[in-house]
Amino acid sequence: MRNDVINELAAIADRYKEHGVTLPMLIDLAEKAPPELPELAIIAGVKLALANEHGTSETFTIEEVAAITGETPAEVRERIRAEDIQVIHQTAPGKHKPS
Repeated sequence: MRNDVINELAAIADRYKEHGVTLPMLIDLAEKAPPELPELAIIAGVKLALANEHGTSETFTIEEVAAITGETPAEVRERIRAEDIQVIHQTAPGKHKPS
């Protein structure tokens, strides 16, 4: 697993440490994902599962949404505009940068 993915999982584990989530737990979960899934989809899936399980909220990059939906980032942007979806523009520590 690439270092940038591990760093992102570490940042996620840190956000959920009060719920008993650890980095080894998230690495194990990520390694069990189907090998054809893009790393961004795995990271987004981990974030989505944890937010759902613990009643918290997460933000997702356009690239993460595209990795999950199979759309291109341009298609995601167009859908956001067409559906008037509220977008939060921020950069958080540990955000995974697409390769």
